[in-house]
Amino acid sequence: MTYRLYWGRTTGAFAPEAILVEIGAPFERVEIDWHSGGTRTPAYMKVNPLGQLPALELPDETIITESGAISLYLADRHPEAGLLPPREDAARGLAYRWTLFAAVNLYEVELRQYLGDRLAVPEECLRSMRAARAEAIDHCWGLIEASLEPGPYILGERFSVADIYLAMIAGWQIDRPKMATVRPRVRRMVDLIRTRPEIAPIWTSHYGHKEVFMDRSS
Repeated sequence: MTYRLYWGRTTGAFAPEAILVEIGAPFERVEIDWHSGGTRTPAYMKVNPLGQLPALELPDETIITESGAISLYLADRHPEAGLLPPREDAARGLAYRWTLFAAVNLYEVELRQYLGDRLAVPEECLRSMRAARAEAIDHCWGLIEASLEPGPYILGERFSVADIYLAMIAGWQIDRPKMATVRPRVRRMVDLIRTRPEIAPIWTSHYGHKEVFMDRSS
């Protein structure tokens, strides 16, 4: 049983790839250079008509898109990895909550913060949009920071798929001064994720270079 993961650096492919290595499932990586328009080629548009990364092809050739859906599907399909609490445990609902919270409230805002300059709107509008998005991002991370008490993970002592997903998005802004100083619990959680033996090479592959999301909020 082999998966095929379509991925690109500094995209939402980090979480699915980290989960694949955590569960020990064999998979093939297919890198798509989104910087040069690789997600808009006819071949890739057949994989994901939205032209976005990541996408996961299952062994039966079913394609799943949306990083949050892929992450939860893999964690659910491989319960032996322990990335989700048991079905009867309320903590499972919390793992769903924080994974979807990040996917809905942080992922899209971060993406628009990064890609906003591509919009054909006046500069004063862009400045206003950036400020509003920065405020929304800060508010969300404040909620996560508070919920990481006592930690070190979002479910307390229990490591889960939600931590991997949150760490992925934090990775896009981990060098921002505020993340290191005002959000120390987030930084602690991210450090635990990125130094896990199986995940460390994946982290370097995705974030160990200069092409990271720029800080437009400070």
